[in-house]
Amino acid sequence: MQDKKGRGSHCRTNLDKYGFPRGYFARQKSFFGFQTGDIVKAVVPKGKYKGILFGAVACRKTGYFDIKNKEGVRIGQGINHKDCNILSRADGYEYATEHLKVDGIPPTTKVIGILP
Repeated sequence: MQDKKGRGSHCRTNLDKYGFPRGYFARQKSFFGFQTGDIVKAVVPKGKYKGILFGAVACRKTGYFDIKNKEGVRIGQGINHKDCNILSRADGYEYATEHLKVDGIPPTTKVIGILP
C-alpha cells in the first residue's frame, strides 16, 4: 500500500463545536513557490532555529513557514521562505530519505525511493 498525502481540501473553512465558521482557509495553494508538504532544506543564518533544518514545510501567506521532521514534530517555526530550498515537491506521495555522512563531509540528503 502506498502512503498518499492529501493535496487540497474541499472544505474551505474550519467550524467551531456549534458548526459556525471559525476563520477561513487561504484562497491559494502555493506561496512563494512552496506548497504545504514540500520537503525542504532550510539554512537559517540566525535566531532561535539557527542551523540547517530538513523536513516538511507548512506554508503561510506571510512567507514565514513551519518545518516538521519525519516524525511530525515541529523543528522550526517562522522560517523565512528565502532560507528554504525545495528537495521534493508534495506530489501526493511520501518519499524515504537517507542522510549520508562520509569522513567529516557535511551530510547530504538522497531520495532512495517511494515508501511501499
